[in-house]
Amino acid sequence: MSEKKLSVVVCDDSDDAASDWADVIRDLLGEDAKVETPAPTELLEILARRQRILREEDPPPIEYGSIFDEADIIFLDYDLLDVDEDSYITGQELAYLVRCYSSCGLIVVMNEGEVVGRPTFELRLETPIDHFADLRISSTHLGNPGLWSDDFIGYRPWAWPILSKEVASFAARVEIVRERLDESVLETLKLNDLSDWLSQRAVEALGIRGSLKQLTEITFQDVVAPGSTLGIRSKDVLDGSQIPRVAAARVSRWLKSLVLPAQDPFIDAPHLVSRFPSLIERWREISGWNKTATLTSDLTALGLGHTPVSDSVIDLSPWNDHALWLWSSVRENRDIPEVSDPWGSEQGPVVFLEDLSQFIRRDAALGFASQVPSMHDIRFVLATNTSGAARLLKREKKRAKARGVEWDPCDPTSVTPYPSTLLAE
Repeated sequence: MSEKKLSVVVCDDSDDAASDWADVIRDLLGEDAKVETPAPTELLEILARRQRILREEDPPPIEYGSIFDEADIIFLDYDLLDVDEDSYITGQELAYLVRCYSSCGLIVVMNEGEVVGRPTFELRLETPIDHFADLRISSTHLGNPGLWSDDFIGYRPWAWPILSKEVASFAARVEIVRERLDESVLETLKLNDLSDWLSQRAVEALGIRGSLKQLTEITFQDVVAPGSTLGIRSKDVLDGSQIPRVAAARVSRWLKSLVLPAQDPFIDAPHLVSRFPSLIERWREISGWNKTATLTSDLTALGLGHTPVSDSVIDLSPWNDHALWLWSSVRENRDIPEVSDPWGSEQGPVVFLEDLSQFIRRDAALGFASQVPSMHDIRFVLATNTSGAARLLKREKKRAKARGVEWDPCDPTSVTPYPSTLLAE
């Protein structure tokens, strides 16, 4: 039996733009996807009607089954000026309605804050917690293989999910929440004993205004309630069948915006070896470092199958598909040379690039202060004006061209450079 095709919907108030973007996805995914471009006015009409019905005192059952309800992924352009003649609606506002009043899978908003023709990499490394989209990208990245699979070349932000896998992961999260709707969010995410490691912003975002509930007592049902920071608007009402879906999406947004980017209490492979280079067997060979940036949770594939940190691995699937370690455990493991002798350990010769998901020599990287709530907020992107970066770009573009892929590095935005001494050889 053949696998079910990925159902993709692309919405923009320009039919030509929607059609062009759909063609990009079709060219990349071929027969594996069914891509449609219905008018966003149709989507808005359906969702607004459901929103009004559910505000009634005794609403009739909502019938799901539209093209939007069946979609695995919905792409929404941010600028939807011509959708409603009476008011201006953005892709993020439409994403809120899609999440609350449809049974779709993932929601991706495109071109928010983008300069046309110049896709940018967001150096803050966080997504506003009030956004209901699951991902924000530039439409120029729709044809990037790294958005759809683990086989990529060149630009591929580490924070991106693999959309083809994320569809199944999201569905699995919804089922977990459906079974644990009235159970603790932190317990489900294995954070119950780690709440002290959460940043103040993460704690406040998960909290409920005016409630005396302890953080560890907050349930998935609480998360979506009006009054919750992650919840729906005060006058809105959710269909009961939709509550697990909305809760799963909102908790996932919290986790991926305010917890995982901080790299504590959980830390992933490339950031782990960046702090503890001794975990790399051949640490002067960049191939060993890049192994850890493989998009997998398989420790052997990451080159970390037999290391002192093996006992600190934590499985957060399906909430996260990367391998993760408990930072509170790793940082006290004296079998790691950098822990037992922090002043006598060598610094790694390379740094991890958040925009390319690979390592590079320090002299080809640009350090910046991200806005992740963590003491480990200094991260790196490719410094395109260096000779080291030029060599990497030349090599990667050659590899990309051989496979019919064209790409250019994105312009970093909101850069706060650190002194050059931090980037020295």
